[in-house]
Amino acid sequence: MNFPNEHILDQVTQGDERAFTELCSHFHFPAFKFCTVLLKDEKEAEGIIRDVFAKIWEERVQLKTKDNFQSYLFMNLRNQIFGQMKKYTDPASRKQYLDRIHSFNEKQTEY
Repeated sequence: MNFPNEHILDQVTQGDERAFTELCSHFHFPAFKFCTVLLKDEKEAEGIIRDVFAKIWEERVQLKTKDNFQSYLFMNLRNQIFGQMKKYTDPASRKQYLDRIHSFNEKQTEY
C-alpha cells in the first residue's frame, strides 16, 4: 500500500499530530526538491513548504482520505509558488520567474 495510506490520513483529519508529523516527514524531501527547482532558492522553498503544510493542518478536517494526497500536496505547492509571483512587480523579474517555472514543466513532461 502506498504512503500515505487511508489510515494515516484519517488520523490526520482527526487531529493526530504524530500522524501529521509522519506525513510531513515523508513528503518533505520531494516537496523541497520540487520547490527549489522552481524557485532556485532553498530558503524560499522551505517557507513555501512550511506555509502549505500549515494550511493542510488547518484544513485537515476537509481532507478527503480517498483522494491522492501527493497530487493534492503538489498542486498546493505549485499554487503557492504562483502566488509568490505577486512579489515580482516589474515585468522583467516576472518573466524570468515564469520562464523558470515553464522550463521546469517542460523537463517534467520529457520523463
